Amino acid sequence: MCIVIDVNAIPSVFNPSAGDHCEFRPILDWLESRKTKVVYGGTKYKEELSKMPQYFSILVEMRRSGKVHEVCDVSVDRV
Repeated sequence: MCIVIDVNAIPSVFNPSAGDHCEFRPILDWLESRKTKVVYGGTKYKEELSKMPQYFSILVEMRRSGKVHEVCDVSVDRV
């Protein structure tokens, strides 16, 4: 199963210090415990993500472990 995490929600999912992390923690637990993947792509998404390098590096590490799938930017941008 795959999930797309809105770029604005990424800190809430991955940062334990975020004020609303407890509400988003189940997503992180779900990602860590199951055969799930985060799916992301698109020029605008990556542009926004580049403004948060600490979270981009988390996604890069997750991609190395097979937990992230990057979708072709051109395909996403067309939609």
